[in-house]
Amino acid sequence: MRKAGKAVAEVAEKVTNEGDSILVLAGKGKNGGDAIYAAEYIRQRKVTLVKITDAQASIKDIDEFSGECIIDGLFGIGLNRPMEGGWKRLAEAINKKTSLNPNLEVVAVDTPSGLDGDSGEALGGLAVKATVTVTFGAIKKGMLSESAKAWVGSIFAAEEVGLLPYPFK
Repeated sequence: MRKAGKAVAEVAEKVTNEGDSILVLAGKGKNGGDAIYAAEYIRQRKVTLVKITDAQASIKDIDEFSGECIIDGLFGIGLNRPMEGGWKRLAEAINKKTSLNPNLEVVAVDTPSGLDGDSGEALGGLAVKATVTVTFGAIKKGMLSESAKAWVGSIFAAEEVGLLPYPFK
């Protein structure tokens, strides 16, 4: 997780400037852990880390954020169903924020939350719209699909994070 977090931090630093504000959203799983480590590694930026236990309550953090970058560490490739309830509204709030501020960078941890890494489809038609995705090991085959283009943004493969290469099926 430390290596993955460091890779995310490096990309977040590349897409922002010194003094910029970054909102790090950490879900309950391993992607959340990667996001927490990313928050520790980011330098010369104002970092706000939100460890999400109540997704609905965390929407206000997004609504009140006026910075330059959001790190999406909500869900990873283990998500196998559409986001529901507060999680769905949280993803919608991120996407609304980016639609209102086209200069806002959204860095996805491994895969945009809600995206199926194998098919490239947004589960239930909703995923976080990333401007850049930092994926681990190798690019997931679904990220290269036409349907994923709306969600992944630029793709950075962090190969040296201690994972075996991802085999395409």
